[in-house]
Amino acid sequence: MILLLAAVLNIRAKTWINSPPLTDADVQGHVVLIDFWATWCLPCVMSLPTLQSYSDTFKEKPFTIIGVHYKSPGIRILPYLRDHNVRYPIAIDDGTTWRRYAVTVFPTYFLIDKQGNLRFQGHEPPSQELIAGLLAE
Repeated sequence: MILLLAAVLNIRAKTWINSPPLTDADVQGHVVLIDFWATWCLPCVMSLPTLQSYSDTFKEKPFTIIGVHYKSPGIRILPYLRDHNVRYPIAIDDGTTWRRYAVTVFPTYFLIDKQGNLRFQGHEPPSQELIAGLLAE
């Protein structure tokens, strides 16, 4: 288990969709799922309905999903998100956040517990049961 001491998010995107910019204070005490993805990545796109279902299922809980999308030239992200029914916060990244998290594979997920501890990192979404368990802690 890795303890994230400096900041839970460390996401400094200039553009946010479906949300105002989120800060560490906004998600303090939340379970946070960060999804690094791109529209051209088929496994990323295939996971969007699962992530939206997590957002819907846990909407009354201290749970936040943040999609960090790598800014791709020519991609019209707003219609894309609308077409895929994505309503959780999306940060449009210029690569800075990807480098901070040392992301090299798409998709990459980080699940952070209420205390700021990294509890899961992988290339498939964490299970709904894992998220529910962290919320119950």
